[in-house]
Amino acid sequence: MTADDFSRLSLYRRKRGPLNPTLRMDAGFALLASCVFNAAGVKKRSGQPFEQSDFMQWARDEEPPASVQSVFGLIKSKAGETKGTKR
Repeated sequence: MTADDFSRLSLYRRKRGPLNPTLRMDAGFALLASCVFNAAGVKKRSGQPFEQSDFMQWARDEEPPASVQSVFGLIKSKAGETKGTKR
């Protein structure tokens, strides 16, 4: 996969969600749920109407990328845990 292909796939995934069929089906049910809730007049606690992303697991914000310091800290902590064990 070229860098250009990866970039396009990343943009597609960010906009339309994952390629996994199970998660894609979730998007359809989320759209249906948001339409039903909005048609019934149900609002969020903030008073705003529901959106499709409110009912989708993968539509949540992703974790921020790890910093170099946090990765090295994790490695150090794991290395400290395994010092006393034999392989």
